[in-house]
Amino acid sequence: MQQYGIGDILKAYRERLGLTQEDLCDEDISPVTISRIESGENIPTNEVVNIIFSRMGMPLPYNIMPVTDEEYRHYLLSEKIRTLAENEDFSYEDELEHFIKEAPYKDPFTRQFYFYHKGLLLQSKSKNKEALAAFTAALRETVPEFNVKDKFPVKKYITSTEFRILSRIAFLISDYDEENSSRWYLFIFDSLNDPRFDNRQRNLLFFETIFYGAHALEENGTPERVLEFCDQGLEYCRMGPYFFEFPKILRTKAHAYRFMGEEKKASFLENAAQSFDEALEEAKHYKKNARQEKAS
Repeated sequence: MQQYGIGDILKAYRERLGLTQEDLCDEDISPVTISRIESGENIPTNEVVNIIFSRMGMPLPYNIMPVTDEEYRHYLLSEKIRTLAENEDFSYEDELEHFIKEAPYKDPFTRQFYFYHKGLLLQSKSKNKEALAAFTAALRETVPEFNVKDKFPVKKYITSTEFRILSRIAFLISDYDEENSSRWYLFIFDSLNDPRFDNRQRNLLFFETIFYGAHALEENGTPERVLEFCDQGLEYCRMGPYFFEFPKILRTKAHAYRFMGEEKKASFLENAAQSFDEALEEAKHYKKNARQEKAS
């Protein structure tokens, strides 16, 4: 059976994205380093692998990385925290403190993970000022020049994590700085066609930002962009696991039409969303009864 190492995976990802070895380099990682990793001459540290794969916007291939027992336990802890956060279960405060205390490497990506999930915890407790500070600290770990009132710093690579953090920042400032909030949402939306994002990353980013960003975009006088993004979202909803977002997007689109004074279209979409909700509930009820009958 063919065995693949970290160099093989790196080369496959890089070529799939149409990137050269030089594209992944900076002052810390040279083309020679990339070449030796891909050829198997050099086994990189986890920190170097983290940096390279983040630049490509790709998930880290932990299953084939050479790791110590300590590193693997730390990775499992990070996955536990990540899963809890994705399910909006913010009971991971103790685990998060243990994560940063016991981290084998205190690199920027480890600290970014810590500050981002700290921000989610604080936001869940409505401590928005503290949450904003945590998200800003998270983003500055990899984008030190970031300033919420300036343009995004010129950067060769913007990772999906950075976009996700930026979305949270845009949401938290929307109450008192709608201009910059909507500007950042537009920046995120307009960047979603980045070829480095696979479909799952793109869809998650889209659904995380569209519902937060719609109001800010409307208030800034760009409801037409909301309609554009909603139509894109409806296309995403045709992909199996996202169909349950359909009613939310219809209501977001209705809100934009109402903002534009088109009440008839808004009412039609709200009724359609209600009908879809009822159909979903009926389907859930049918599925539940079918399981009960099968069990009996």
